[in-house]
Amino acid sequence: MILRVCNHVNCPSAVPMRHEIEKQLLAGTDDDTIVASFVTEYGKVVLSSPPASGFNLAAWVMPGFGLLIGLFAVFMFATRWAARRRIIMAPAAPVDPALRQRIENELKSE
Repeated sequence: MILRVCNHVNCPSAVPMRHEIEKQLLAGTDDDTIVASFVTEYGKVVLSSPPASGFNLAAWVMPGFGLLIGLFAVFMFATRWAARRRIIMAPAAPVDPALRQRIENELKSE
């Protein structure tokens, strides 16, 4: 949960953290120093989003990569579907009239 919107009543971690932030702000500490002190104390899990470096970079890259794969799959499906539809809709080749007569004669004779 993001610290400012923790939905637990009297959240056991959010309330003390908010007080600590307030104390540091009143002391004149800048935002980056406050964040760094929380990361030092609680680890990177205290951040609302992972830093875009190292293994955490995958959290930023994978959604875009997944979207590209999905778009590629839709494109492939659409092109194959359209090609199949063109084959089905293609007009039949004209049959030679002499061949047509021969086929009709053979069908009548059976």
